[in-house]
Amino acid sequence: MIASFLSDLRFALRQMIKKPGFAIIAILTLTLGIGANAAIFSVLDAVVLSPLRFPEPERLIRIYEADAQSSSAGIGFHTVPGFLDLRREAEGIEHLAAIYTYREAGRDLTDGEVPRRIQVLPTSAGYFEVWGISPLLGRGLAVEEEREDANVVILSYRLWQSHTGGDPDVLGTTIRLDGAAYTVVGVAPAGFRDATVGDVDAWVPLDLPEGEYSRQNHFLSIIGRLERGVSVAQGQTYVSAVNTRIVEEHEEVGDTQLMRVVSLHDDVVGSTDTMLRILMGAAGLVLLIACVNVANLFLARSLGRRRDIAIRSALGSGRGRLVRQFFAESLLVATLAGLAGLVVAHLGVRFLLSISPEAVARAQEVGLDGRLLLFAAAVTVLTALLFGLVPALRGSRVDLTSDLREGSRGMAGGKRSTRIRTALVATQMALALVLLIGAGILIKSFAALQGQDYGFDSSDLLTFEVHLPDARYEDPVLRVEFHQRFHERLRSIPGVEAVAATSWLPAAGPYHDWGYRYEDADGELQWEGAQMRIIEGDYFETMGIPLLAGRTFNAGDGEDAPPVMVISETVARIALPDRDPIGQQFYSADTVRTVVGVVPDVAFDARGNRKSKIYIPHTEYGDDRNWALIQAIETESGLGILPQIRRELDAIDPELVIYRARTMEQVLGRHMESERFALTLMGIFGGVALLLAAIGVYGILSYSVSQRTREFGIRMALGATTGAVRRRVLAQGATLAGIGLLTGLVGAFWLSKLLQSMVFGVSVTDPVIFGLVTLCLALVAMAAGYVPARRATRVTPMQALREE
Repeated sequence: MIASFLSDLRFALRQMIKKPGFAIIAILTLTLGIGANAAIFSVLDAVVLSPLRFPEPERLIRIYEADAQSSSAGIGFHTVPGFLDLRREAEGIEHLAAIYTYREAGRDLTDGEVPRRIQVLPTSAGYFEVWGISPLLGRGLAVEEEREDANVVILSYRLWQSHTGGDPDVLGTTIRLDGAAYTVVGVAPAGFRDATVGDVDAWVPLDLPEGEYSRQNHFLSIIGRLERGVSVAQGQTYVSAVNTRIVEEHEEVGDTQLMRVVSLHDDVVGSTDTMLRILMGAAGLVLLIACVNVANLFLARSLGRRRDIAIRSALGSGRGRLVRQFFAESLLVATLAGLAGLVVAHLGVRFLLSISPEAVARAQEVGLDGRLLLFAAAVTVLTALLFGLVPALRGSRVDLTSDLREGSRGMAGGKRSTRIRTALVATQMALALVLLIGAGILIKSFAALQGQDYGFDSSDLLTFEVHLPDARYEDPVLRVEFHQRFHERLRSIPGVEAVAATSWLPAAGPYHDWGYRYEDADGELQWEGAQMRIIEGDYFETMGIPLLAGRTFNAGDGEDAPPVMVISETVARIALPDRDPIGQQFYSADTVRTVVGVVPDVAFDARGNRKSKIYIPHTEYGDDRNWALIQAIETESGLGILPQIRRELDAIDPELVIYRARTMEQVLGRHMESERFALTLMGIFGGVALLLAAIGVYGILSYSVSQRTREFGIRMALGATTGAVRRRVLAQGATLAGIGLLTGLVGAFWLSKLLQSMVFGVSVTDPVIFGLVTLCLALVAMAAGYVPARRATRVTPMQALREE
């Protein structure tokens, strides 16, 4: 059997060489389908299916804290006392660590010739033990080092190599971070990457003093490693027991505090899981369309070889032998397409991750490996079966008398063959419609996301960060003076219209949800959630946020002046529905503050969601902490103005670093990475489906015309007009398209609901999209059928006789 199959493969190869055009079209068509599936599977496998790359990853967990009665207060983050309670009391957890992820914690590395910003992760003891790894050199952090003045650091392998040249004697040496000396006590192993925050350059101790932090100050994330044999559900039980004790003993916590234990793998993957599974399904549809297309080609080819097959059968070939020969051809084509598909997958993944590098969790782990090769091999064999089965079964069914008669007359293979080909093309049209409608929904959703009103003007805005090291800017007065001097120098740069700074940019996500207290109309004290922003300079003018009432901050607002605040209109509507907000007092940020202005609500995330906001001037609140303010400049020069900004910063403090310089449009675009990734893929899949559907309609009509040359010549000789013949061919194409489109509409209506979690501002059953996509595909199908229809009208009776 092996020798016979090898003989069949050699025969198939000779057939491909004999008709290379057919082979090239079939291989290229399948390459698109296999390549698309291999590309998406490589991402799906690395992100969703593969476990985290740590020892016994199923034991890794993350613990969240939330207030069951509020959608905002304390979501996700823990307090220092809460973490210490868990570390002491929680059973079933082998190791527990707190990390600071509330905001990226960087430091200015000032040892080199040019200061540079590195990412530093403050963490508690037990951090590396949670991941199940040991430092390459030295040790991890100790409990006694969980204090502000510990000044020890663990370097990443990458920083160890780039900053010290891989010095094996680095332990005990010092590096300067934000101007302060830190002693190196360890080096992380090569390739280690924190699954929760990504790449980290160095680790420093968290300051976790017992009894000094409030149980209402939420800013810690907690990761842990369960004991062997303890499930996530059991871990939840143990953590809940500690949570219950905290709620009972500490009234200030509130009786609605919840702690939730989740698998770290599920936490890291998040919504990426749903998106990738939908895209995998879309890629499967592309492969199915490709298989249908190639099946049609093979079926048409087998019908053209019916006389040859009949002769083989007459000479003794059984049906099994004929099926094996057909399958050998299918397998050869699929194998070549599979090899080419791996190349397409590799290039495709690199392209997609380059245009949307932050769209997919664990993207750095995506690549070619043994699992992908096995998947590609399985898909190749499945593809060979999918597109080769129908032609093999149909082509191997032999009726010597009728086949020789139909073959001699040059007919199109009989009614049964015509029905099979019609069904295949209709299926192709239906699948293409499903993909195109999905792409159309995502396109409209993305357009709605980009075109929405955020409540501020994002054009001509340049943003960047300048962090002031505590060692040199410990005095709050120095920090306030720095920003004022820096802004004054920035305003002197030609082309700069306005300058400001803020603790968090709008539309960049929630941050500092501190809320406020106020007296209602009955004199009762109430609390409401609100986002807090600390601002400096001409913030509202720079961001294009209009003033609705009162005033903004001015030079008279400072440390020695009465505390003031500007509120958003939602705060005024909730707290002061029947009163003039100007002059009213709220308790916020540990102080009673007077409202001096009201501004509109602005978006707090990229999807345009809005929340109440309270604005406090940095000039009067700079002593609360060393605020990491983000600078915002209104200028048409964009990133091109950075050299001038650098010169002005050098004039004040040359050791400071300009970090993460981006336009506001880039900031907004970063938060749309997932939508862009899904849109790009669905757009590509939809385009491929449209092309393959057009090729399918063209192919079957073109083949039909070639097989009916004699018929059309005779019809025209008997008086049929060119228009009538053309309409006859086009009607055949319209019938194919109509059947496919009706079927596709039903499938699209059902499957489009899966996109609900991925769209914004559009219905997944939008009738406009359904109608336009259906019309577009119908027009493409008719255009594809026009060329064969026109060719049919050029047949003369003499040509028809020659065909015979």
